[in-house]
Amino acid sequence: MVYVSVSDAVLFVPYLLLGYAEQPNYTLYNPDSLSNTDPNWYAVKIYTERPEILKYLDTHRIEHFTPTVGDKPLFQSLYFIRCTFQEVISLKTDWYRQMMVYRDVERKSPEAIPDAEMENFRKYLNIKGQEYVPLEVKDREFLKGQTVRVLDGPFKGATGVIKRLKGNRRLVVSVAGVAAYATAYVPKEFLEVITE
Repeated sequence: MVYVSVSDAVLFVPYLLLGYAEQPNYTLYNPDSLSNTDPNWYAVKIYTERPEILKYLDTHRIEHFTPTVGDKPLFQSLYFIRCTFQEVISLKTDWYRQMMVYRDVERKSPEAIPDAEMENFRKYLNIKGQEYVPLEVKDREFLKGQTVRVLDGPFKGATGVIKRLKGNRRLVVSVAGVAAYATAYVPKEFLEVITE
Protein backbone atom coordinates (compact mmCIF):
# COMPACT_ATOMS: atom_id res chain seq x y z
CA MET A 1 0.00 0.00 0.00
CA VAL A 2 1.16 3.51 -0.62
CA TYR A 3 0.73 5.98 2.16
CA VAL A 4 1.78 9.50 1.51
CA SER A 5 2.27 12.07 4.21
CA VAL A 6 4.31 15.17 4.83
CA SER A 7 7.54 14.79 6.84
CA ASP A 8 11.29 15.00 6.41
CA ALA A 9 12.51 11.46 6.93
CA VAL A 10 12.11 8.19 5.08
CA LEU A 11 10.33 5.57 7.06
CA PHE A 12 10.84 1.83 7.08
CA VAL A 13 7.81 0.27 8.74
CA PRO A 14 7.95 -3.51 9.02
CA TYR A 15 4.64 -3.86 10.91
CA LEU A 16 4.17 -7.31 9.40
CA LEU A 17 7.41 -8.40 11.03
CA LEU A 18 6.66 -6.71 14.33
CA GLY A 19 3.83 -9.15 14.95
CA TYR A 20 0.83 -6.84 14.80
CA ALA A 21 -2.26 -9.04 14.75
CA GLU A 22 -3.86 -6.88 12.11
CA GLN A 23 -2.83 -4.32 9.58
CA PRO A 24 -2.85 -0.79 11.01
CA ASN A 25 -5.98 1.25 10.39
CA TYR A 26 -4.56 2.91 7.25
CA THR A 27 -5.69 0.06 4.99
CA LEU A 28 -6.66 1.43 1.60
CA TYR A 29 -7.79 -1.81 -0.07
CA ASN A 30 -9.39 -5.14 0.70
CA PRO A 31 -6.65 -7.82 0.50
CA ASP A 32 -9.28 -10.49 -0.17
CA SER A 33 -10.19 -8.71 -3.41
CA LEU A 34 -6.76 -9.46 -4.91
CA SER A 35 -6.62 -12.47 -7.19
CA ASN A 36 -4.35 -15.46 -6.57
CA THR A 37 -3.90 -16.00 -10.31
CA ASP A 38 -3.28 -12.43 -11.45
CA PRO A 39 0.17 -10.92 -10.90
CA ASN A 40 0.55 -8.65 -7.88
CA TRP A 41 3.46 -6.85 -6.27
CA TYR A 42 5.14 -8.45 -3.23
CA ALA A 43 7.91 -7.13 -1.01
CA VAL A 44 10.90 -9.40 -0.45
CA LYS A 45 14.11 -9.11 1.50
CA ILE A 46 17.17 -10.66 -0.12
CA TYR A 47 19.59 -11.31 2.73
CA THR A 48 22.84 -10.73 0.88
CA GLU A 49 23.76 -9.61 -2.62
CA ARG A 50 22.42 -12.53 -4.63
CA PRO A 51 22.83 -12.03 -8.38
CA GLU A 52 21.56 -15.58 -8.95
CA ILE A 53 18.15 -14.62 -7.55
CA LEU A 54 17.94 -11.60 -9.84
CA LYS A 55 19.06 -13.76 -12.76
CA TYR A 56 16.34 -16.29 -11.87
CA LEU A 57 13.74 -13.49 -11.82
CA ASP A 58 14.94 -12.20 -15.20
CA THR A 59 15.02 -15.71 -16.71
CA HIS A 60 11.45 -16.38 -15.54
CA ARG A 61 10.31 -12.91 -16.67
CA ILE A 62 9.32 -11.84 -13.18
CA GLU A 63 9.31 -8.05 -12.97
CA HIS A 64 11.35 -6.71 -10.07
CA PHE A 65 12.13 -3.30 -8.65
CA THR A 66 14.45 -2.02 -5.97
CA PRO A 67 13.98 1.56 -4.77
CA THR A 68 17.11 3.51 -5.64
CA VAL A 69 18.26 7.10 -5.51
CA GLY A 70 20.66 7.58 -8.35
CA ASP A 71 22.50 4.27 -8.50
CA LYS A 72 22.30 3.48 -4.77
CA PRO A 73 19.58 1.37 -3.11
CA LEU A 74 17.34 3.40 -0.82
CA PHE A 75 16.63 0.40 1.41
CA GLN A 76 19.17 -2.31 2.07
CA SER A 77 18.08 -5.71 0.75
CA LEU A 78 14.51 -4.64 -0.14
CA TYR A 79 13.09 -5.64 -3.51
CA PHE A 80 9.60 -5.71 -4.96
CA ILE A 81 8.56 -8.45 -7.34
CA ARG A 82 5.46 -8.70 -9.52
CA CYS A 83 4.17 -12.23 -9.93
CA THR A 84 1.26 -14.52 -9.15
CA PHE A 85 0.57 -15.82 -5.67
CA GLN A 86 1.70 -19.30 -6.77
CA GLU A 87 4.98 -17.89 -8.11
CA VAL A 88 5.76 -16.00 -4.90
CA ILE A 89 5.09 -19.18 -2.88
CA SER A 90 7.45 -21.08 -5.19
CA LEU A 91 10.13 -18.38 -4.82
CA LYS A 92 9.70 -18.44 -1.06
CA THR A 93 10.19 -22.22 -1.07
CA ASP A 94 13.07 -22.36 -3.57
CA TRP A 95 15.07 -19.49 -2.06
CA TYR A 96 14.03 -19.75 1.61
CA ARG A 97 17.61 -19.35 2.90
CA GLN A 98 18.42 -16.35 0.73
CA MET A 99 15.18 -14.37 0.76
CA MET A 100 12.14 -13.61 2.86
CA VAL A 101 8.72 -12.61 1.56
CA TYR A 102 6.91 -10.01 3.67
CA ARG A 103 3.67 -11.52 4.82
CA ASP A 104 0.37 -10.76 6.41
CA VAL A 105 0.83 -12.06 9.96
CA GLU A 106 -2.87 -12.82 10.44
CA ARG A 107 -3.26 -14.76 7.20
CA LYS A 108 0.29 -16.18 7.36
CA SER A 109 0.62 -15.65 3.62
CA PRO A 110 2.52 -13.24 1.36
CA GLU A 111 1.13 -9.68 1.45
CA ALA A 112 0.05 -8.55 -2.02
CA ILE A 113 0.52 -4.88 -2.85
CA PRO A 114 -2.04 -3.31 -5.21
CA ASP A 115 -0.68 -1.96 -8.51
CA ALA A 116 -1.93 1.57 -7.83
CA GLU A 117 -0.03 1.68 -4.56
CA MET A 118 3.18 0.46 -6.17
CA GLU A 119 2.81 2.95 -9.03
CA ASN A 120 2.46 5.81 -6.55
CA PHE A 121 5.47 4.60 -4.55
CA ARG A 122 7.59 4.55 -7.71
CA LYS A 123 6.18 7.74 -9.24
CA TYR A 124 7.45 10.08 -6.54
CA LEU A 125 10.86 8.44 -6.23
CA ASN A 126 13.86 9.92 -8.07
CA ILE A 127 12.45 13.34 -8.86
CA LYS A 128 15.53 15.39 -9.77
CA GLY A 129 16.81 17.72 -7.08
CA GLN A 130 14.95 15.97 -4.26
CA GLU A 131 16.42 14.41 -1.12
CA TYR A 132 15.28 10.96 0.02
CA VAL A 133 16.23 9.62 3.43
CA PRO A 134 15.30 6.22 4.95
CA LEU A 135 14.34 6.04 8.63
CA GLU A 136 13.56 2.93 10.63
CA VAL A 137 10.40 3.25 12.69
CA LYS A 138 9.38 0.87 15.47
CA ASP A 139 5.94 2.40 16.04
CA ARG A 140 3.16 3.85 13.94
CA GLU A 141 3.59 7.43 15.11
CA PHE A 142 4.09 8.63 11.53
CA LEU A 143 0.47 7.71 10.72
CA LYS A 144 -0.93 10.29 13.12
CA GLY A 145 -1.71 13.69 11.69
CA GLN A 146 -3.88 15.58 9.26
CA THR A 147 -4.55 13.98 5.89
CA VAL A 148 -3.65 16.23 2.97
CA ARG A 149 -3.33 16.32 -0.81
CA VAL A 150 -0.37 18.03 -2.52
CA LEU A 151 -1.73 20.58 -5.03
CA ASP A 152 1.44 21.87 -6.67
CA GLY A 153 5.13 21.23 -7.07
CA PRO A 154 7.00 18.04 -7.97
CA PHE A 155 4.77 15.91 -5.71
CA LYS A 156 1.47 17.22 -7.09
CA GLY A 157 -1.34 14.67 -6.64
CA ALA A 158 0.15 12.82 -3.68
CA THR A 159 -1.99 12.38 -0.57
CA GLY A 160 -1.00 11.57 2.98
CA VAL A 161 -0.45 12.77 6.51
CA ILE A 162 1.29 15.99 7.51
CA LYS A 163 4.39 15.35 9.60
CA ARG A 164 6.99 17.85 10.70
CA LEU A 165 10.42 16.34 11.18
CA LYS A 166 13.58 18.33 11.77
CA GLY A 167 11.48 21.49 11.53
CA ASN A 168 10.23 20.92 7.96
CA ARG A 169 7.10 19.53 6.35
CA ARG A 170 8.07 16.68 4.11
CA LEU A 171 6.22 14.22 1.93
CA VAL A 172 6.40 10.65 3.19
CA VAL A 173 5.50 7.92 0.71
CA SER A 174 5.19 4.34 1.94
CA VAL A 175 4.11 0.99 0.59
CA ALA A 176 2.30 -1.85 2.38
CA GLY A 177 3.65 -0.96 5.78
CA VAL A 178 6.98 -2.33 4.54
CA ALA A 179 8.93 0.71 3.40
CA ALA A 180 8.64 4.46 3.13
CA TYR A 181 10.75 7.42 2.16
CA ALA A 182 10.60 11.12 2.91
CA THR A 183 11.24 13.79 0.36
CA ALA A 184 12.14 17.45 0.44
CA TYR A 185 10.16 20.22 2.13
CA VAL A 186 6.58 20.81 0.90
CA PRO A 187 5.25 24.37 1.41
CA LYS A 188 2.01 24.71 3.39
CA GLU A 189 0.33 26.56 0.52
CA PHE A 190 0.79 23.45 -1.66
CA LEU A 191 -1.35 21.38 0.73
CA GLU A 192 -5.11 20.84 0.83
CA VAL A 193 -6.71 19.22 3.88
CA ILE A 194 -8.76 16.13 3.05
CA THR A 195 -11.83 15.63 5.23
CA GLU A 196 -13.07 12.10 5.56
